[in-house]
Amino acid sequence: MSRTAALGAVAYETETGWAEDVDTFTLRLNVLNRVDLSGLVHGQIENTSTMQYMGERPVPIVGVQGGQFTTVIHLPGHGTTTAGALTAREYETLLGNIIGTVTSTGTGDTATGGTATVPTTTSAANFTAGGVVFPGVAMDTRGGAQAAVVSTHAANSLTLLNALPGALTNGDVIYSSRVVHPYESIASATCQSYRFLLFTGNMQVSCHGCWPMSIKISGLGNNEAPIATITWGVSAWKYVSTTFPSALTPETYTPAACAGGSLHVATVGTATRTAFNVRAFDLEIDLGMVPQSNTGGVRTYQGITGCIRGPHKVTASFTVNEDTATATPTWPTIWDDPATAKFLVYTLNSATTGKRLAIVLPRVQPKGDKWMQMDDGGVNSNRVMVEATSSLVTTSALTQSSYRIAFG
Repeated sequence: MSRTAALGAVAYETETGWAEDVDTFTLRLNVLNRVDLSGLVHGQIENTSTMQYMGERPVPIVGVQGGQFTTVIHLPGHGTTTAGALTAREYETLLGNIIGTVTSTGTGDTATGGTATVPTTTSAANFTAGGVVFPGVAMDTRGGAQAAVVSTHAANSLTLLNALPGALTNGDVIYSSRVVHPYESIASATCQSYRFLLFTGNMQVSCHGCWPMSIKISGLGNNEAPIATITWGVSAWKYVSTTFPSALTPETYTPAACAGGSLHVATVGTATRTAFNVRAFDLEIDLGMVPQSNTGGVRTYQGITGCIRGPHKVTASFTVNEDTATATPTWPTIWDDPATAKFLVYTLNSATTGKRLAIVLPRVQPKGDKWMQMDDGGVNSNRVMVEATSSLVTTSALTQSSYRIAFG
């Protein structure tokens, strides 16, 4: 009996060996899209044997398996307050494995004063260089819970790469975050494989040797909720029959609608706060994954036996209001000088700790033809496109990373 396609579930687990013959699943992903099995492939090879009769056909050859499927998940921030010690979330770990790794910025702290660029703190050397903090609370005119990137935290002085809206006062909380970022060194560019169990009311499929093919971060504009769309490649799969509904419980932290944030864009090395309001923002991430195809698979009909990371490419595009009449409009002037790299920090959902998000591109350059004024819903606007490149700060994998997504 055929059942509705509206109901389904996705369970998953990391693999210790590529496409290993194991069918245990302990985690369930809180997916937003319907489970779609139509992208899975089991190919056929044409048999060209010579026949004697006009209508005779040789038996086809069963080929290897493969294909892909897509999961869409919310980006809800860290889920709970980041004023103290942070507990790893399942989706943070998953995204860390997709993109590269995930790092803690440190434990939440309390300000004792200082300036908008160098707040002083109660604890010493608490925050990690390259990490992201959210000082203060929304609309407080000081930190405003706007994302700031840590340069150093030496003794009780927290030096920031981008200035806060104002200086913190004694007692202001400096909230921490967990930061997902790529590796820039080829020595650390491993690819963690996964297995997935795709439930529907009819077919249930166990997919093995799964690797992330691409990821798109969207829902980052006005009146949207942040999401990540991940496309997974599949090395091998099989039909299974297990209990549905699944007894596994997913993490279900709810995101906030995008509001109360800001976009900071300034020349690399200039901490002065330069904030813009944006209406739309998208982050396209080409992971540079290269699947390895050979005959050494551990499962029947397996054609992919591994995956390596190649160079990744990251493009951000956003819509901002156009300048008033001037001979040196902001965005075309930036485009005119591609050699002067810019530092970009986009804060989202500053109002509530546990629901904050930040996109950090430490070093960007213009991409595409010159950005020109356009009509966006009746408003003169500019659609800006930039490409991220590796940071020149090589202290750690975090400080060198070309892009970061912070959950606060």
